[in-house]
Amino acid sequence: MSQHPDHPDRPDAALILALGQELQLAPLSASRRAALRARVLTAAAAPSLMSVVRAEEGTWLPLLPGLAIKFLRVDVAARSQSSLWRLDPGAQIPAHPHSAEEECIVLEGSVRFGGCDYGRGDFLLARAGLEHDHFDCADGALLYIRSELTAPLAALARRSGLLT
Repeated sequence: MSQHPDHPDRPDAALILALGQELQLAPLSASRRAALRARVLTAAAAPSLMSVVRAEEGTWLPLLPGLAIKFLRVDVAARSQSSLWRLDPGAQIPAHPHSAEEECIVLEGSVRFGGCDYGRGDFLLARAGLEHDHFDCADGALLYIRSELTAPLAALARRSGLLT
């Protein structure tokens, strides 16, 4: 048997191709064909266990001056959302309360909060009940936010067509 040069335990691609060209399709009865079609359609309609939003996908939506967000996931039942927040230089996130936990990871740039600068890779957790001061962004930043689906965020998601 011809072997793959980098993986001796696997057959060579040329051998696989040659074998594939020699295969004959087995005839299927109409009932068997219908059953297979039904299984494929059922599997295609089932919710996937994996959800992917590629970097170039999604829509950046203006939320505040100098701040746009791109929703990655909105879960109405759990009242939660995951999104990217793009802050232009000089943008500010106003002071606001948290009735549920909010996770934030700084992906690019930096933000200033409570007299401290937080940069790439920093993780911030705002616990329920916290009413924090505003965030400043002198040079621009990209944040990942996982938080409660607040009324303003739900309204933005609804206007953008993500929620009905």
